[in-house]
Amino acid sequence: MKTIELVNFYQFLMSLSNRQFKGKLSYAIYKNLNKIEPIVTKYFKDVEALAKAFDIKEVDGKFNFDGDAMSDFEAIINAENEIELHKVDVSIIEDCEFSVVEIGMLELMTNNV
Repeated sequence: MKTIELVNFYQFLMSLSNRQFKGKLSYAIYKNLNKIEPIVTKYFKDVEALAKAFDIKEVDGKFNFDGDAMSDFEAIINAENEIELHKVDVSIIEDCEFSVVEIGMLELMTNNV
């Protein structure tokens, strides 16, 4: 999976982390957060190092990359990562209330749809 996909998935799982779910789904969320966290940590370090190298200041919590910096940033976000997410059977999420967008994100960690 691309780094940006994992960063987005991590942020999504973090948004679910305080909700109450049955054991298997909670466990899968926990396991996947732990598996993805090192990649997310590296991503933020790489982005900060890139900003520092090009002397780009953070504005409203974001860096605005352009030119050569944008090429390097695209390389960071598009990097492929070998990761095996913890999967659950789709039936585990049937009794939970999720939006269509949330279901789409959860599909990344389900065995079947």
